[in-house]
Order: sequence, then C-alpha cells, then structure tokens
Amino acid sequence: MKVANCVLLAAYLIANAVAIIVPALVMSFRGHTVVQANGRQTLARGAPIMKLTWPVTTVLSLFASSLMAQAPNNNDALEAEIRRLESEQITAVLKNDLPTIDRLFADELIVNAPSNRVVRGKKEVMALVRAGILDYAAIDAEIEAVLRRGDMAVVMGLETVKPRGKARFAGQTLRRRFTNVWIKRNGQWQLIARQATIISRD
Repeated sequence: MKVANCVLLAAYLIANAVAIIVPALVMSFRGHTVVQANGRQTLARGAPIMKLTWPVTTVLSLFASSLMAQAPNNNDALEAEIRRLESEQITAVLKNDLPTIDRLFADELIVNAPSNRVVRGKKEVMALVRAGILDYAAIDAEIEAVLRRGDMAVVMGLETVKPRGKARFAGQTLRRRFTNVWIKRNGQWQLIARQATIISRD
C-alpha cells in the first residue's frame, strides 16, 4: 500500500506541475523565442513558444497517466493477497490445523463471537479448537469488500457455516455477517480482530 500511495502522490504532483508551470511559461513568453546572436541568448518576438512546450507537456502528461495506471494493479495484487489469507485461515479452521492457525492469528486476537461473547487472545481461540467447540463441517465465505490502509486490511462479507460435533448449533446451517481485521508485522499478515453475527439458521 505504501508503494501505491507513493505512486499516486508522484502522479498527482506531476499532473499539477504540468497544469500550473507550463501555462505560466506560455503566458510569460507568449510570442517570443530564444535567438542565438553574438554568443548571447536574447528573446525575439515572432515564433510561438507552444511549438517548444507541447512536446514537454505531452511527455509529462503521459508519464503521469502511466504512473496512475499502475496503482490499480498494485491494489488488485494486495487485495488478492488478503483474499488468499482469508481462504487459508478458513481451510485451517476446517482442518483444525493448529500450526497454521497459530501462524495466521495474532497473539492479541479478539473475537466478537456469534456465541454472544468476546473471546480474547489466540490461546483461548486455539483452546476452543482443541476442545471441539470451534468445529465446522463446512465454511463458505463470500467476501464483499476489502479495504486496505497501510499495514491494515479490513474484510467484510457473508459466510455460511455448518457446525458439527460439540459446536453450538451443530447440524444446522448458519448464515453470518462477518468482519475480519488483518495487520502486517515484520512482513507477515495476521488476523487481529474478528466479528461474526448470525442472521439466520436452519
């Protein structure tokens, strides 16, 4: 995201420079051109300065457009990374894969759980997995929005889950609205906050 922001800032500054400086030059030197005479440069009337400035304007404008076009590609790649992490953590929960859960979940993870209580810390979440309280036969998540700001990403959407075993509502199909918050530390993304609310079950 830092790279994308720098690219957008550079494009913005260049575009503004083109819009402000070039017209000012045209207004200042309209109708003049530089003439070399006796080893000295002087201004003479007659030749339009636009013949000299339009190539510069065109090149700078194209360069700015090129930079701005790169930002969406960067954003697409970042969103794809977050979506991959979402898929990875779902797979880990389905398989009760504790090593992967340990890697993807932050130590201070906090969950506003669908069981109407707040679960604090990764250790408590992993204890629920070990005890069979957090156990699913299926999880189908539909991501509707991904917001990335610096080293933080927020994911929102709808998930359909089928708890099993000792899990609450085992054997039923639940539909839940969810929000997941990811942070990046030392080059690694981790889930630090989550909220899931049941909106229907059958």
